[in-house]
Amino acid sequence: MRLTILGCQGPYPEAGGACSAYLVEAGGKRVLMEAGSGCLARLGGMMALEALDAVVLSHLHFDHMGEMPLLGYALQGCGKRLPVYLPDQPGPVYGLLAGFGCFQCQPVKPGSTARLGALMMRFLPARHPVPAVGVMLEADGKRLCYTGDTNQFPGMEEVYRGADLLMIDGGLAAGAWSEDKPHLSAALAAKVAMEAEPQRALLTHFAPGMRAALLQEAQAVYPQMQGAEALGSYEL
Repeated sequence: MRLTILGCQGPYPEAGGACSAYLVEAGGKRVLMEAGSGCLARLGGMMALEALDAVVLSHLHFDHMGEMPLLGYALQGCGKRLPVYLPDQPGPVYGLLAGFGCFQCQPVKPGSTARLGALMMRFLPARHPVPAVGVMLEADGKRLCYTGDTNQFPGMEEVYRGADLLMIDGGLAAGAWSEDKPHLSAALAAKVAMEAEPQRALLTHFAPGMRAALLQEAQAVYPQMQGAEALGSYEL
């Protein structure tokens, strides 16, 4: 299983950057997990867009799916029909994507599962202002877990326990975090990762200019925490 970071910023990209988007290659399949601003140009430099086997969207905020209509234009031109696993709310955004004939929209919620050949997909709880899921991808004896955008929720550490790689939202500095925010702080993300005991943990969802500061906060709690790196590739 291989993870390639196409973009790891939010809620908007810095100059030359890209919002949340991750290419997962596992079980003989290529899955685009999230499709934030700036990702398609990077993905197109690695592979033909029509070679994707599926898209997974954790939620329907635009920094996570803003390039889906553009992907739709690309696929319409080649006649490809692509499975897209996503929450079905907010309704207007879901309806926009479902209106593209090239997208086979498959609504998911926490507890849902889906299989794509040898790749097993499990959809996990998340706590965000719109319906959202975390994602667990399993293939070839490896497990990649991704929290999507979330604040803390009861039992979070157990949900993600034992991942080969845990990619976790730590989009807020400690001073900006509160219980009603839509994201974990970097320090809280590090605490969750430390208690979940993954083989490797990646902090993601950096506001422009904040990567170094957020990673420093996380590593003060959990020194093994790494920061997602644009165009970085990780083998599981």
